[in-house]
Amino acid sequence: MKRIEFWLYLALAALFVNIATGYVGFLQDDAYIFARYAQNLADGKGFVYNAGEYTEGATSLLWTLMAAVAAKAGADIPLFLKYAGLFFSALWLVAFIQVCRQWIEDRLLWFLPALVFVSFPAFGLWAQAGLETGMFGFLMMTAFYLTEAFRRHAKKSTLILLTVVSVGLILTRPEGLPVILLLAFYLTLSYTGEKKYQSIALFLGTSLAILAAFTLFRYLYFGDLVPNTYYAKGGGGYYLRRLGLGRVRYFSETNWNGFFLAGSLLALLFKSKFRILLLVVPMWIVYFINSGGDILPEHRLLLPAVPFMILGTFYFLEKIRELAYSSYTRSRIFTWGMVLIAALFLFKYYDYYQKELIAFNTVIPALEGAHGDIGRYLDSTMTEQDKAIITDAGMTAYYAQDKYMVDWLGLCDKRVAQIIYTSGYNEWTMQYCPEEEKEKRKQTCFKAMNEYFEELSPRFAVLNLYLNKDSSEVYEMRNFRDNLPDTLTPFTLGRVSFGGYFGVFTEENKARNYKPVLVKEYNPFFWMIVIEKPGEQKSLPGKEALTWLQGERED
Repeated sequence: MKRIEFWLYLALAALFVNIATGYVGFLQDDAYIFARYAQNLADGKGFVYNAGEYTEGATSLLWTLMAAVAAKAGADIPLFLKYAGLFFSALWLVAFIQVCRQWIEDRLLWFLPALVFVSFPAFGLWAQAGLETGMFGFLMMTAFYLTEAFRRHAKKSTLILLTVVSVGLILTRPEGLPVILLLAFYLTLSYTGEKKYQSIALFLGTSLAILAAFTLFRYLYFGDLVPNTYYAKGGGGYYLRRLGLGRVRYFSETNWNGFFLAGSLLALLFKSKFRILLLVVPMWIVYFINSGGDILPEHRLLLPAVPFMILGTFYFLEKIRELAYSSYTRSRIFTWGMVLIAALFLFKYYDYYQKELIAFNTVIPALEGAHGDIGRYLDSTMTEQDKAIITDAGMTAYYAQDKYMVDWLGLCDKRVAQIIYTSGYNEWTMQYCPEEEKEKRKQTCFKAMNEYFEELSPRFAVLNLYLNKDSSEVYEMRNFRDNLPDTLTPFTLGRVSFGGYFGVFTEENKARNYKPVLVKEYNPFFWMIVIEKPGEQKSLPGKEALTWLQGERED
């Protein structure tokens, strides 16, 4: 038996390496937000995006602190975050295997949920993204394992380790709190050892005390009780939740994921001690709906609940097998049916990767080619008094580390986030809003954005343009780049994303008179244009700017 398990472990490890290396070219732009905060922290400027401006746009304290330590040691921060995410994702898989062994009574069937999870497309993708997803998943899964281990053996060392892991979970992401409360609820109902309530009080009390201390720090340092991203993403009310519900449906329909979601919910019907822990699945779905889901692809915010959906389904199938088939032969037939289910999903996920996700491998070169060049251009051109507004708050800003950047989506800018939140106009959630109400919210948002723009009076702005998948539009955009005009054209203005950056860059607005000075192609259908305020010191236009960038690289 031990020899077989050794080969199963080895197979899972080989599969993880194979899948993860398939996304080696992926690094999410948001990782560079952490990198900018971490670099400022390492340089002694504080936990800030812009020096002297206290806005919590990096939503994971531990992930940022870890990156700051790496920055202090002289590491390449984005590369460090990429490999740190890969490392913690590997640990997440190991922790999941241990939980599977706790839950699944058959000594070999634990392999099936682990096999499905390691092949789940989003797991390998976000392992490489440079975000805190892997670390949060590892800490969350470890907390579940330690909770059950303490319930069974009542070791004080296990309780202390559980408390430490729970504190780390809370400081990694805000969603750690409901997870801790669920684990405390489980221990309250199922733990029968000595000093029951003292043990739970130590675990839960310490976690809540650290959370209270962190919340106080957040309020005193950033001036708010919640991260700034809550306001940037939380506007929209009912329509935000409606969008979240739609994204749950999309998740359920992709790759038959609804099978595992349904299976884990059915497992709640069994009178089992693990039924309480499986409440994490509906709890996470409710959280996901209330947050409106996630604009980043491949179910990132649902990922922490996915292994419990998979494990819950196989746990349900095992219980059905025990109830329905007492004979050894019939039981084995049912077991091979479970193996067939795992094999079908393995094939489905591999096919999905080949058709849908392989394009993520080109992200890093594209980021370096567009955001990186623009960031370096702004860094060498801007003065200390200049401001630039951007909508990709990560890489562009990271390469202009000491320059004042205004995140026009509000993740790292309080004023923008408050405008989006109070106006109720969150462009990602408005698809379910009636046209009349949508227009009213839109005008309120656009008016406030224009007023803020006038106050800022930025010298530069970086515009994102999305083209239709039409060769004539691509041709026209390349012609615009190669023969840079003195002003933005109606063609470009009509394709500026986010409603012309919330009404600021439109034909009707005087901001359209900004002069384009640099054009970069992210991919044939996504372009970036740097524009400069009229009357400011003349910058390098068009081809001269491209020549300058090439010279910088050579130097």
